[in-house]
Amino acid sequence: MSEFKMPALGADMEAGTLIQWLKHTGDALKRGDIIAIVDTQKGAIEIEVFEDGVLEKTVVQPGEKVPVGTVLAIVREPGAPVSPLPAPSPLPQAGRRRASPAARKRAESLGVDLAHVTGTGPDGAITSEDVERAAGGAAPRERTAPARAGMRAAIAAAMSRAKREIPHYYLSTSIDMAAAQRWLRAENEKRSVGDRLLMIAPLLKAVAAALRDVPELNGHWIDGAFLAATGTHIG
Repeated sequence: MSEFKMPALGADMEAGTLIQWLKHTGDALKRGDIIAIVDTQKGAIEIEVFEDGVLEKTVVQPGEKVPVGTVLAIVREPGAPVSPLPAPSPLPQAGRRRASPAARKRAESLGVDLAHVTGTGPDGAITSEDVERAAGGAAPRERTAPARAGMRAAIAAAMSRAKREIPHYYLSTSIDMAAAQRWLRAENEKRSVGDRLLMIAPLLKAVAAALRDVPELNGHWIDGAFLAATGTHIG
């Protein structure tokens, strides 16, 4: 077994944030393979392994910031036996209901006793929805995006810092608008002069359709969390 540690990716680097694992437990590794992406003060950097092996387990999870030299993962030699699985977690103590942290917080805010709530989650765990149902009906849910993973938080932080501190250059490309122009010409022939459309109309429709298909782009990053929009509004 060998330890794969957070490398020093610069003379002044003291710590880094793991953004994403590109290899998973059980994957074969070759010297030079990119195993993960790490965020540093200079941006997101791919890190590689320097020996052949198999990824035994990951120690640090995406979104965690750790000092240089911290063990990120354990790598076993090719052909080495797989480590035995850890012992299963002990069952919850009698009398203590299994509930997610969010469910416990929700129960406290609504004044619900978890001892009288029936859980519908895995292995009977109590969820926030169970608490709201026990409180007398589901309460209005906050307008949020799907749960934000640590990886997304790290990427957002890296992009925000890069935008503030690093010089940028921008790329552009050309697209064929012939079909859109033909549609616009035919559509405007049906309309009076005052009601005719400009080329921006099909462009706005395309943007709105893209936001509908990719809801992760339709919202704002506020106070460290993504707030999803309730509709698609261009303007």
